[in-house]
Amino acid sequence: MALTLRHFYHQARAKYKLRLLTPSVSLHQKITWIHLLEDINNCSFIRGGELIITTGLNANKDHLLFDLAARIYSSGASGLILNVGNYIDHVPQDLLEWCSQHNFPVFTMPWEIHIADVMQDYCNQIISEERTQEKRTAALLRCLTSENNGSFPTLCPDFTSGYAVASDHELSIDCYGAVLYETTYYYLCVDIDGFVFDRHCGVSGLIEDPLHLSIALKQAYRSMQVSKIKHTDVSFFEDIGLYYAALAIDDPDVLYQAERLLAPLEDKDIRLTFRLYLEHDGSVQAAAQALFLHRNTVNYRIQKARRLLRADAAEKGLEYLFAFYLCDCLKLKEMNPLKKEV
Repeated sequence: MALTLRHFYHQARAKYKLRLLTPSVSLHQKITWIHLLEDINNCSFIRGGELIITTGLNANKDHLLFDLAARIYSSGASGLILNVGNYIDHVPQDLLEWCSQHNFPVFTMPWEIHIADVMQDYCNQIISEERTQEKRTAALLRCLTSENNGSFPTLCPDFTSGYAVASDHELSIDCYGAVLYETTYYYLCVDIDGFVFDRHCGVSGLIEDPLHLSIALKQAYRSMQVSKIKHTDVSFFEDIGLYYAALAIDDPDVLYQAERLLAPLEDKDIRLTFRLYLEHDGSVQAAAQALFLHRNTVNYRIQKARRLLRADAAEKGLEYLFAFYLCDCLKLKEMNPLKKEV
């Protein structure tokens, strides 16, 4: 797992007597390094993701400590540890309120704890974690570029089960491994409980056998495409139904045939009503509730759709529903012509 502030805090709070003073903030930020920083003028050396330790040597007044924390935050640090007891005898309440509002974690550590021990301990862990992540990234990339992923359990024997996640943008989540392939970010997560997904994410079914990881990555990718079609933050594989098959079809003749099949439904209201009727298993009542319309209005539109299509919707309902899904996929492919499936 990536070394995050949450991992660091749970592991170090007893050993180094850490206290989290901003309990409402997220601790999902990754730690790229641990620095001791006393001079506010050295904030320019922060590259991003560092956990900063300060004794307050040059910020022994409340407003100077506040300025230091604000500069550290704006420079991209992941959090701040205040080494209290000598130069810092209290932590200003306005500092904690500001950090909480900006989702910036602040910890305290007693003066008697040796800062060098903390830095050596976790900088070594960060280096080790980077090497582990490089190996996991290579293994994930192999699964994405080859149908044969039988080597993954050998390369990553500690992964037993979890989920694949796909997104068209980088996510800040706890993950076992991550890789950017083509234009899609892929994540392998041991658990997804509590994750907050935003803007077009797809989640695979549960991976119970690492040998099936390539399949799970495909499930995540197609679920992400469904989230784009439906304009949702996240789609789960178990909920996408016929879209999994529809998204696998690349033959343009098949896709355009679906469009031609539904071409008689030129009226948008008729088309939408007929689609919702099919999606609700032929229930007029359910379609009416979804559209906030009287069932008589829905019945009228469905009968008109049947006349336009010259077919019995009850007998060919699945065919027409699949055609709607294929049309969605065609629009998605036309909007993203260069994107490839895994």
